[in-house]
Amino acid sequence: MQILPKSIVPAASDQKELEALRNSIMYSVVERMLHKQEGSITLFYQSLLATHIVEEALAYIDVHFGKDFGLTQVTDEMHCSSTYLNRLLKQHTGHTFYSLLTQKRIERSKQLLMMDSQTVLAISGEVGYTNVHSFIRAFKRSVGITPGQYRDSSMTACR
Repeated sequence: MQILPKSIVPAASDQKELEALRNSIMYSVVERMLHKQEGSITLFYQSLLATHIVEEALAYIDVHFGKDFGLTQVTDEMHCSSTYLNRLLKQHTGHTFYSLLTQKRIERSKQLLMMDSQTVLAISGEVGYTNVHSFIRAFKRSVGITPGQYRDSSMTACR
């Protein structure tokens, strides 16, 4: 075993300084690790919150699509901005709020049109449109034909 020269062996007061320096370095390393972990936890929490907001917005559309409402009512209910909600919906579903709402309304109106028991005016009101012309325009933009033509083609296909 080799013995260090006295000049290299720290004195008692130097050992305390070295211990303090070592503790300071360890504290700094641990603090950085926690900060990185805290960032990961924050990102995880934000992701969880974003998923929850999207699920809530989709549920709101599912429940209320038959009423006349818009993005403002949903964001007021959810306490977030319309820009934020639309961005989250676009990221998670690939569609904007109004696109999802229209899609839901059109799908339901297709089901009702196949039953042939209600007028186009009644169906438009049932799926949340206050103006039948707006409904017909949205239906044609989405499906490619008018609600009346859709009904006729579905009835012909059923016969």
